[in-house]
Amino acid sequence: MSPAYKALSLLRPYDIDKPKTRIGPLGDGGYVLADDISPDQAVISYGISSEYDFDKELAERGHDVFMFDHTIEGINATNEKMHFFREGVAGLTDASKNLFSIEDHLLRHQVAGDRLILKMDVEGAEYDALESASAETLRRFEQIVLEVHGLHLLNDLRFVEKFCAVFGKLNSYFTLFHVHANNYDGSNSLSVVSGMPVSKLMELSYINSDCVQRRNSQTLYPTALDYPNTRQKDKLLWFFPFMPTHLSLEDFAVCGNRVESFHRQDDQRSRERLLISERKQAERQLVNIAIGRPATQSSYSPWSTQSEASQAVSGAIQRPFAFHTDLEDRPWWQVDLLSVYPIESIVIHNRLDGFADRARTLRVEVSEGAEVWRLVHAGLTVFSGGASGSPLSLPLNGAVNARFVRISLDEKQCLHLAQVQIFVHAQNIQSS
Repeated sequence: MSPAYKALSLLRPYDIDKPKTRIGPLGDGGYVLADDISPDQAVISYGISSEYDFDKELAERGHDVFMFDHTIEGINATNEKMHFFREGVAGLTDASKNLFSIEDHLLRHQVAGDRLILKMDVEGAEYDALESASAETLRRFEQIVLEVHGLHLLNDLRFVEKFCAVFGKLNSYFTLFHVHANNYDGSNSLSVVSGMPVSKLMELSYINSDCVQRRNSQTLYPTALDYPNTRQKDKLLWFFPFMPTHLSLEDFAVCGNRVESFHRQDDQRSRERLLISERKQAERQLVNIAIGRPATQSSYSPWSTQSEASQAVSGAIQRPFAFHTDLEDRPWWQVDLLSVYPIESIVIHNRLDGFADRARTLRVEVSEGAEVWRLVHAGLTVFSGGASGSPLSLPLNGAVNARFVRISLDEKQCLHLAQVQIFVHAQNIQSS
């Protein structure tokens, strides 16, 4: 049995004796739960960003929702049951970085109960957080919905070891009862690992095994409860370990036709949304303020060229990379915007010819004067770049003022990126 096969076999879904329901938007940010929840169940929600309808809907149902995200300033809390904390989740608590383990979060905020609901969308930090969680802590949760990143890395034995530790532990106490492939990288985009297709990003729903009777899955995914995360067609999970072995051709036709029908119906809605989005974008007039600004880097490699740090803010995607540091402990790259601006977003394009996993410990910090730095992103991150790729996008929504932006790695490695874009409102450029 190959290591990748062993790892994927841990994601075998089951049918359960409870109905399912979708909570949150009909698209990205929505999750499937077993329809057996009550307002006395507190919710622990990691990874908020600007989309928190899942949390809002549960708060409106009467649940206390504890919302954690150390990369944003705050939220627009529309319900007294929504409790936001500017803290992130990690395997080990590091209060200086506002990072805490699951157990410490439950203790710090005095979260009571043993039928808790856990939601995690933390860009790869789920592995350390869940691996370090004790059995006692995990068993306090009745349901877990989880976005899992980096499945295309299952040919890396170190990653396989961590993956198996995490999902082997989950399977000891929980039953996987719903799966969905996030289609952020395209409707037909699948990686091949040890000859097996995998979706880079998966959404998984678990329930405590003591709460259900389970049986071998006869469910084809996606189901009627699933919606594509982007405007592209949803992915069909018609392969190991998600596809049932005893179904008729009619069952496959029904599932396939449902995906096709939704995609056709969504075409018109997508065009309308695109027009609205374009109008809003034009109104906002976002400008990449980083273009042409002075940049520096911590070191140079044998592949470096003169003034290559500035190539990362040239405005054009550089192939295969704009700059390349030497192999060193915590390499960094930095740009000076020459004035302080309220930053709307930072978009980072990874190296385009491979080695993308070298950037998975990426940290992004900002500063007004290059003395006091504020962390806006950290954690295990897998991303790509280029016009057709999936760069790392950090929405800051004008809530962060900065002149300097520094990107570094939290390990000994080479740092190499293709382009860094920093967007601000045009009106703020004129007034600065």
